[in-house]
Order: sequence, then structure tokens, then C-alpha cells
Amino acid sequence: MVTFEVNLFHRTNKRMNLLIKELKRLGANEVLGRIGNAHIPGLDHDRGICDSNGIFSADVVLVALEDGDRCQALKKIGKTIIAIDLNPLSSYNC
Repeated sequence: MVTFEVNLFHRTNKRMNLLIKELKRLGANEVLGRIGNAHIPGLDHDRGICDSNGIFSADVVLVALEDGDRCQALKKIGKTIIAIDLNPLSSYNC
């Protein structure tokens, strides 16, 4: 079973629903994140909102590279972080 949690800083119902719909179309069995019922300690903004059955209880979390404060907060509560660069050409001189 493949489970994801959508966790956005600029959280709107429209953005959440579009991402959830796309992840399910791509094969995700379960997509969490619509209802944030937990909070990552140390993050005093919307990126701290999470699902108790998703990010909050996960062993490993995939995070965008530029999201350093969330990475630090997740490391402090014992998560293993995999960081990816969403724009790999951002540092490339064209």
C-alpha cells in the first residue's frame, strides 16, 4: 500500500484537492493531509500542521531541499529526512 501526506505552506482547499486527486490518479492508495490533527514541534506556521498518521508518525519524510527549518524540526523529533531539490537547474549557470 502506498500512502502520502500532502503538506503545504500555502495551504488552500483547492491546492490540497488538486494534489490529492493527482496522487490518487498516479496510484496512491491513501492520501493524508486534508485534516491536520497534529503539529510538528518548533514550527509556528502552517508547515507545522500535519497528520498524526502521516508525517507525525513516519520514520522517513521526503522534504523539499529549500525547506530547511522543517528539516531541522523533523530531525529534532527523530525523523530520517530525504531532501530533494525541486528545481535542480536553479544553481546551474545557463
